[in-house]
Amino acid sequence: MNCSTSPRPPRRTPWWHPAALALGLVALFGAQKAHGTTCAGATVLAYQNYPAFAITCGGTNDINSGNAVPCGSTSYLGGQEALYTFTSQGTGAASFAYVGVSWTGIQLWAGCPTSGGVCVASITSSATSKTLNTTVTNGVTYYLMVDTWPTPNSPCPGTLAITLPPVAAPCAGIPIPGATTGPSASCSGANFNLGITNNPTGSGVSYQWYASIDGGVNYSPVGPNAATYTTSLTQTTMYYCDVTCAGNGTGSSAPITVPAARTPSRASPAMRRIPNRPA
Repeated sequence: MNCSTSPRPPRRTPWWHPAALALGLVALFGAQKAHGTTCAGATVLAYQNYPAFAITCGGTNDINSGNAVPCGSTSYLGGQEALYTFTSQGTGAASFAYVGVSWTGIQLWAGCPTSGGVCVASITSSATSKTLNTTVTNGVTYYLMVDTWPTPNSPCPGTLAITLPPVAAPCAGIPIPGATTGPSASCSGANFNLGITNNPTGSGVSYQWYASIDGGVNYSPVGPNAATYTTSLTQTTMYYCDVTCAGNGTGSSAPITVPAARTPSRASPAMRRIPNRPA
């Protein structure tokens, strides 16, 4: 049974309890300086494995259930989070192990969670230690967040250990992304996924999505540095993706047109035909 979202008992540890005092001392002398945790302010991680290190939490709840793409339980988006970002240079298994306070969650997105990022994986529970095991893809920029179902107000003090797949061999040649994949139509405001049919292998691959609302005359850059893109529309829109192999060149996927589906309207009661009643 998954009890991660079950109500918590009201019992609190007294402030004078030894464990509470110890955590207080760690928070006072060992916690790192708070900072903004928007996507632009995320801590950038070099691509490597990390033994357990002390996480840095923000001073406010910048990423929350009101502005983030859902990734697991939204109850664990209420604290002063720790946010990191890295671009994967390999494809394969990855793990993120947290040890610290209770009622915490680890969430991983491909792309910024507040601007169209795609949820990759998450784990949440009341336990003070947990490990998120998932798969990452070469060339994709990820955002990794540790947050809480407050209280506690933040996952600090805590540590995070990261294991990533080996660096892939460099990509070669100009990418040929093929077609842009997506739905045949979408309702206004509803999320849908875009992708490409041929995703190149090797390190050094990057992505840039584009959208046009004037039939392909003008395109604007949108979306994450990722092979997939979750978005929505309010009018018919065309999309494509530029895929670049560093030092070799850029290839473009064939555009896709996603029409905005019309919402059926109901006839007003006055306009509905009423069958003749028997005499």
